[in-house]
Amino acid sequence: TQTGANNWWSRTRFGTTATVRVMDNVVLVPKKAVWLVDGNTYVNVGNDNGEVVATGFVAGGFNDQYYWVIEGLTEGMNVCLE
Repeated sequence: TQTGANNWWSRTRFGTTATVRVMDNVVLVPKKAVWLVDGNTYVNVGNDNGEVVATGFVAGGFNDQYYWVIEGLTEGMNVCLE
């Protein structure tokens, strides 16, 4: 409740909603391995020949430690942190 000019008062009520998604079998990438270029996400991936290749992926979101991958990386890929 707020009191305004000339002793008028008003009451403001806000409603909120939240949506929680549960995901199974999600590939997680450490946030410190990811870099952004023009809004696109990339990591360095080591291939079978020993070469390190910059690889783009579509992120579904992130938290303080990880990005979760929608497309572009698969389980078993060797992500290089440096």
